[in-house]
Amino acid sequence: MRARRPALALGASCLLAVAVALRAGAAVDLAITEIRFSNDTPSEGDAVTLTAVVTNHGPDALTDNYDVDVWFFEDDPARGALQIQARESIPGLRVGEQDIIRAQFRPRAGRWNIHAFANPEPETAGYLEDNRDNNEATRLLVATPRQFPRATPDEIQDAVDRAVAWVRSQQGELVVKCPQDGMENPAIVPACVICSLSLSGLPINKKPSPAWSPTEGGPAATSLALLTLMAAGADPSDAAIVSALEYLWAKDWNIFDVYDLSVIVLALVATGDRETHFDRVQFAMDRLVEKQLRTENGGDPRDDGGWGYSLTGDGAHMQYATYALYTAKQWGVDIDPVAWKKAERWVRSTQHTAGGWNYNLIESPWAEGPYGSMTGTGLMALKMMGVPITDPDFERGMEWLDGHYTVTSNPGSFHWHYYFLLSVQRAMDTAPTQDTVASHHWFDDMADVFVATQHPDGRWQETDGEKFAATCFGILFLRRYVPQPVAPDLSVVPGTLRMTPSSPAVGERVAAQFTLASLGRRLDDALVDVAVYMGDPADGGLEVAATQVMFANGRSDATATVAWKAAAAGEHDVYVYADPSGSVTELDEANNLARAPLMVAPEGAGVADRTPQMRQIAPRVVAFGQAGREVIVDQNRRELRMSGKVLAASRIIEYLATTPLGKVHETILALDAEPIHLQVAMLGLGLQYENNLRSQGDPRTPKGDPVEIWVEWDRNGETERRRAEELVYNDDEGRAMQQTPWVFTGSRMQGSLFMAEATQSLIATYRDHDAILNHPLPSGAGQSLRANLAVLPPKGTPVTVTIRPL
Repeated sequence: MRARRPALALGASCLLAVAVALRAGAAVDLAITEIRFSNDTPSEGDAVTLTAVVTNHGPDALTDNYDVDVWFFEDDPARGALQIQARESIPGLRVGEQDIIRAQFRPRAGRWNIHAFANPEPETAGYLEDNRDNNEATRLLVATPRQFPRATPDEIQDAVDRAVAWVRSQQGELVVKCPQDGMENPAIVPACVICSLSLSGLPINKKPSPAWSPTEGGPAATSLALLTLMAAGADPSDAAIVSALEYLWAKDWNIFDVYDLSVIVLALVATGDRETHFDRVQFAMDRLVEKQLRTENGGDPRDDGGWGYSLTGDGAHMQYATYALYTAKQWGVDIDPVAWKKAERWVRSTQHTAGGWNYNLIESPWAEGPYGSMTGTGLMALKMMGVPITDPDFERGMEWLDGHYTVTSNPGSFHWHYYFLLSVQRAMDTAPTQDTVASHHWFDDMADVFVATQHPDGRWQETDGEKFAATCFGILFLRRYVPQPVAPDLSVVPGTLRMTPSSPAVGERVAAQFTLASLGRRLDDALVDVAVYMGDPADGGLEVAATQVMFANGRSDATATVAWKAAAAGEHDVYVYADPSGSVTELDEANNLARAPLMVAPEGAGVADRTPQMRQIAPRVVAFGQAGREVIVDQNRRELRMSGKVLAASRIIEYLATTPLGKVHETILALDAEPIHLQVAMLGLGLQYENNLRSQGDPRTPKGDPVEIWVEWDRNGETERRRAEELVYNDDEGRAMQQTPWVFTGSRMQGSLFMAEATQSLIATYRDHDAILNHPLPSGAGQSLRANLAVLPPKGTPVTVTIRPL
């Protein structure tokens, strides 16, 4: 068998040469003739080498100028299965010749129909095949679950104590002495730096030093050790910590890289000595912000806002840079707000379409697609940037993590198992804390793994042999370490401010609903003043309402509603201001204010006369509502469209769709549309309603003009489109809901209140006189309908709903 080489992309000149050769008539027929497993009966998390045997059936040979690649997937890629990284390719293949490509895999528990594809990208491979039917092969691999003993608190503490002892034992410089010239070489180098003699197999010795592996790990290794020891409870006056801090202070901070700057901030803040270390932390933060990649400094737009080696951002640097920014913020360090905004943009832009995160947008040394440790990093970063856990990008990330939950490997990657477990802890323990992933108590499950896999000497070790970082990760995980804020940080959570109704008439009640969070220290049982202004309070806005919000004990967020009477017709900007008098000492007051538009109709205006925020976006196409929460009426196609996401309640449902403020526990979809905008849009299509219903579950057949409803979403790059009825399952009939028109019943008025605005109900499956649409089937009067999970995409999937008159 000839030597394989790492897979490489063909350059443009090579592709041109290939194109010329192909026109000359070169033809091959590659086939996967066998898939082998190094272990046919693994337990979950075991290392399994996958081997694909590739044969060239001809008629032409592939010379060494052409690479044969094989892609592996842990199951059917058409269903979103994770790709398994294969870092080999075959350099050419003669007619009738066989060769192999291997990949390393750590399966999660279950049945995995391993797929292997030869020549997976034929358009860029440089050769053509007339027959691709045999390029794919599959083989079933079954991984049995592993059970770990439940670790007791005493066992967890014992594991921490033994790991701390091991970390302390590593303080010093690791060297290998050259037997030829006596040079003490850093243990990281393979050959003597003086005479080039190989150092392989020679003993590693430790020289006294206040640092941890200063040559191999740089300042970051010593900072990580300090952070770990103090997280485990060591006093900053500990002799080892004092000497290491003196070592770090004596270094040239002007040449520190991103990791050095980030981890040293974590260590200094962990001392709790703000008076001594504040200026150094501020200096480190300023340098870290300077090192952020930005387009205005000539950077690639793909990397704008990231951190990384040289000019390419990556998630590993982002984890530590974001963690450092968040940690420094708890000390009140001044941080450029643009750095936060750009970092958030980078994190969002690098999220994979599947919901998880990869290393970056270019390539990853550890995986071919999204994987666990980078997904944990993405979720942690969004939280630390103040993004609420109800944010669609955060929810998509959580869906990915839920769907790939495991404690025995880093899902999507063969490497960095313990790093993955730590990334989950950092994401879930950052406020607001989350105790479960995929309904599992993640800390208990993962702590069991750490306790069970600890080596007798107290260390943990990654698959590549890395011990020091893995052991620090284990201690930080088991101690559930996150930086503790020194003050609260109130924030009106972006995107949560909504007005009900969105377009009241003069004299009517209007309410603002919002979520208030403390991103810093919790405010258990505290009362926070909140005021509502018509107009910017900094520019003379009029206060129209005030309330107090209580933070329940143990919670870092609270949702509240404050109401007032609409007084003046016209367009207004409503501002909700947390702690307007400044009575709470905070880390950051810039996020205390949120704004939302409000259109007030003249007194006595009917529903049809209230057409707020209507704008033309194309000929005969108008949008009702603000961008992102709009109903689009397309007269050219005689339809209206709304966007939203799947909620897919597993219990009996009452609605096909509500708004995010409606009965979300009883609906399939949450649509980003105001009820009044939907009602007006239906009228704009020429539809008539007749609300003859009097109560929920009314046995009367709804009356009004009929419409059809379609729902579409993206599934693996393809648009999937279904009638609304297909998303509903009838338990009584044992099948999907019968095909039927839906009825524009229209919502009712109660006094001057439009009830769909009050209840946020849009499309009912259980008859509702407050909803805007109902259906005429007998099941509308009963409670036998639920979400058809066999058809629906995962929770959080974005959808588009289209309604057309019949």
